[in-house]
Amino acid sequence: MSTHDACSRPVKIEGAESAVEIPAPGAPQKLVLARGEGKMVAAYSVSAAEDALAPDAKLGDAATFKAAEEQLGDDMNASFVLSMPAIIQLVDAFGEADADFEEARPYLEAFETVVTGGSTDDGTVRSRTAVTLK
Repeated sequence: MSTHDACSRPVKIEGAESAVEIPAPGAPQKLVLARGEGKMVAAYSVSAAEDALAPDAKLGDAATFKAAEEQLGDDMNASFVLSMPAIIQLVDAFGEADADFEEARPYLEAFETVVTGGSTDDGTVRSRTAVTLK
């Protein structure tokens, strides 16, 4: 791979005001960062970025997101949700993981979701982080 091949380059994405794609060494698709209509997305392929900018459904409607918000409590709004099974599935999609990941896998597989959120009330800011385990 030449030095030029490893650089990001602008790419046209439907619904994006600006976007770049970044080669992922050894991966068949490129990582894409795109911005449009008040959204910023990081995706694995141009089509995934387009889908993220104009989704058929909203994240707030997903069962994983609703369960994560329930973990925070009614007075908190989720601002970060990490689905560990989805992360492990993504790593597995790239093929054989490195030895460090395989060593950590049993611990990572114990987690379901990590969620962080917050609220403001009369100038007081509160935050909470919740973790669900399998």
